[in-house]
Amino acid sequence: MTGQGIIEVIDGLVGPVEATGDSREDYMRLAHLEKLIEVTDWCIENLISASNAISRFEYSMFQIGKTANDALVEIERTLQEGRM
Repeated sequence: MTGQGIIEVIDGLVGPVEATGDSREDYMRLAHLEKLIEVTDWCIENLISASNAISRFEYSMFQIGKTANDALVEIERTLQEGRM
């Protein structure tokens, strides 16, 4: 399964999270958001764990560590830009 396929599955399982202004609908969307936060936290924890391999001398391990680290740096940059 591709990354996009996994995203589609997660999107279907989590559901919409943007507020609508309808209290009943937003109550459900808040529950969806809490699930999305839990999944996001899991993803970030896994990236941090994988990024620890950046200090290894084995090429394959270094590549995993560097790729995870690069992703974390990009996530941080995106968050910084989104908050301005």
